[in-house]
Amino acid sequence: MANQVVGTTKIDRLMALLARGVDITTAVESDFNIDELVAGAKRSGQRPAAVIEVDAGLRRCGSPTPAESVRLARRLVDEGIDYRGIMGYEGHMYGQPEDAARAELIHTALATVNDHVEALAEAGLAPKIVSTSGTASVLIASKTAGVTELQAGTYVFNDSHNEEFIPGVFENALTLLMTVISVKERYAVGDAGAKSLTNEFGPPMSVDGTVKVARLSEEHCTLTGEGIAKLKPGQRIEVVPSHGDTTLNQHDVYYVRRGEEVIDTWPILAARKFR
Repeated sequence: MANQVVGTTKIDRLMALLARGVDITTAVESDFNIDELVAGAKRSGQRPAAVIEVDAGLRRCGSPTPAESVRLARRLVDEGIDYRGIMGYEGHMYGQPEDAARAELIHTALATVNDHVEALAEAGLAPKIVSTSGTASVLIASKTAGVTELQAGTYVFNDSHNEEFIPGVFENALTLLMTVISVKERYAVGDAGAKSLTNEFGPPMSVDGTVKVARLSEEHCTLTGEGIAKLKPGQRIEVVPSHGDTTLNQHDVYYVRRGEEVIDTWPILAARKFR
């Protein structure tokens, strides 16, 4: 679980999972996180496992220096927590549109993670797990020595945002089917709004690229693009989300299709499980 678990309620839920035999590793970045895991372990009799999150440049969570990572690793070991390694995430790469500059940024982030790896190894705390990479940096991270785990997830279905960064590497297997409810001279209106789709990373596009979801309201979207001239009310169109994660979280099932036939439905069990 590439995140910190914070608060007594969530810590105890984590311990309950361990008691059921679930092998789950969480992240720590501070003494506060370790203190909470230690307290939860005492309450439950469980032994939680953790990796140390490293700030690889995203400026979100994470240990700021190799020395701090060594100190936290020693604390994990001393407190009886199962210390498993480190993780870093170069998610700030998504803010860099230029290929060469983005590649340099990814290499720099991975080098930062490696600085922590080397410091831990010199301290006798060599990490078993070195976890990095989102989907758009997987081509570099997968060839980086020492990396043992890739955090990439979007690649499974892909989305248009990652397709911009690594075109043609993964196929788009996730679309949303909407119905055109109105057609005007310069735009059309579809029945998918912010309650079912996201434009977090830019406008979703139709599969053929001729229609753009230019604006989202609650239950409507404004459609633009050269393909508008061919649309008619009642027509259905497929759009590729710009960000799959925040679109999927609004739905309960996948409709699995082979050709034009729906052959199965898969439940999205983690949808809206944010409490």
